[in-house]
Amino acid sequence: MFLHNVHYWLRPDLTAAEKQIFLDGIADLMRLRSVRRAWFGPPAGHDPLADRGFDYSIVLDLGDAAGHDDFQADPAHQRIRERIGGSWERLLIYDVVAGADR
Repeated sequence: MFLHNVHYWLRPDLTAAEKQIFLDGIADLMRLRSVRRAWFGPPAGHDPLADRGFDYSIVLDLGDAAGHDDFQADPAHQRIRERIGGSWERLLIYDVVAGADR
């Protein structure tokens, strides 16, 4: 399983309309052909050791490295990135191969 994790710190000056464009873009990302399963939301507030400094996080199961490559090359992904790319001031990506040998 190839998990693509993206943490977003949104620009504090986003208008409500701009934030909605971001949220709609994320919803579109979750429906791209390479995405097997997807999760999206704000940080949970339960664990005092957990980093809750970001605004939103998305986790996409892309299957494998080939699925990830397809996701990155997908023209629809490129259009979504162009549409929402100015929404954040910081972005962190963590890719994880779940079930890999340790």
